[in-house]
Amino acid sequence: MVRRTPSWIERQVEAVVGDYFPQQLTILDRDTCLSLVQVTVDYAAELGFEAVDASDVLVRGDDGTVTVTAPELRLTPRSLYRLPAVAFRTLIRMRHDPMQWVNGELRGVLAEISSLPKELDGLTEPQLMDRVNIGISLRDKVFTSRRRHFLSSFTIKFVSGSIRSADRGSSGRATAGNSPTRRFREDLVRLSRSWRQAASDPSKQADLDAALAEFLAEHGGKGQTFVPLVSDKVWDVDPEALIATLPAIAAVDASGDPHPAGSGEPTRRRRLDRRLSRIATERDWVAYGYEQATRVVRDALLRLGERCAARGILNAREDIFLQSLDSIDAIVRGEAAEFERRSNRTATVSTAPARVPGATIDRSEIAGFGASPGVAEGPCRVVKSVDQFGELIPGEILVCQMTSPAWMPLLAIAGAVVTDRGGMLSHAAIVAREFGKPAVTGTCDATVRMVSGNKYRIDGTVGKVVSL
Repeated sequence: MVRRTPSWIERQVEAVVGDYFPQQLTILDRDTCLSLVQVTVDYAAELGFEAVDASDVLVRGDDGTVTVTAPELRLTPRSLYRLPAVAFRTLIRMRHDPMQWVNGELRGVLAEISSLPKELDGLTEPQLMDRVNIGISLRDKVFTSRRRHFLSSFTIKFVSGSIRSADRGSSGRATAGNSPTRRFREDLVRLSRSWRQAASDPSKQADLDAALAEFLAEHGGKGQTFVPLVSDKVWDVDPEALIATLPAIAAVDASGDPHPAGSGEPTRRRRLDRRLSRIATERDWVAYGYEQATRVVRDALLRLGERCAARGILNAREDIFLQSLDSIDAIVRGEAAEFERRSNRTATVSTAPARVPGATIDRSEIAGFGASPGVAEGPCRVVKSVDQFGELIPGEILVCQMTSPAWMPLLAIAGAVVTDRGGMLSHAAIVAREFGKPAVTGTCDATVRMVSGNKYRIDGTVGKVVSL
């Protein structure tokens, strides 16, 4: 059977799906993401494409596996008049300031999240389940409230990628103002300084504990992906991955050198740079909105998991992530005797590269986007999860699938960055430009082809990686 060649639009959708779900999903991840995927594909239907069901994107097999596939977009007769109208509105809205959404609709969503009671001990199990559903709806609202200018922002990003392919010297500042990533970076440096003081003076340990608690209260819900998953091993659940990075961050901060290796080219301010800066800042706030809403869902689920573990229904509270939302709801309502026995953490992403066991590592040139200019040479470190955060040595080249704000500790100490996914406005590209570090994004399979400890030359100006 000959596989149909996907259209350009479908290739873009595949890239987006891969950015949203580049890692393993549990059954509960799938269930809590279904509504968000549905409002996304419903938007495609509004543009004139054939309707798609979210269950066909996040497919749960009979054996409990979760398969993530990009939807096949088919044009309909509606497309003949819908797409030209959408194209016209997109051009008009390209002048829209995305920060209006940040200061308007998103602020309202964040206010709703802040108004929820912080204490969960007094809530009944049905109330905790209601809290889960509220968090899911708030995460959906982050997308739906932004939808009116989503296409215009995407168009600008796509056009900018083409422009920068010809003009590789312009980098631009990534985020402006009081963005979540900037606040996170500043708080991280302060925390590393508290660690350094406690390391030299044990009497300062109480100050470090207080600083860590304050940091986690603000940033402890960061996940590994742009849309955090409920099963993410966030710092709220396990702060050890964060703590493991503090010595390296403190060392870089003490040296006064924010660029352990490589150097960025001078920034040239222009209208496109300013525009991209605001879109990047908006994207930063989108990720923050998803993070805070997902934290509401995760906290309630973990509390339900604790109660189920205490009754002997689960072995540990985290086992709740291996169940379906329906089975948890049935237990809460007293309509089921036990949780599903089948559980699985594996999701197959249709666009993810696969490594053949025993295959020889490909050492040829790796191409991607020149996302942050400059050149760096040295050993690389392939990092695929938060469990490996402590393995990166300052100055090494960070190689990963993609980054989110949770990866900031590594981006702060890495000499350069290479990612499988993402473009000019991916999180890795944004932060690398701010730090002045070379970055190559969108390589598709760098985490498969590059080997930890081997030396490479990273050229973030032309978007190439060469084995040395």
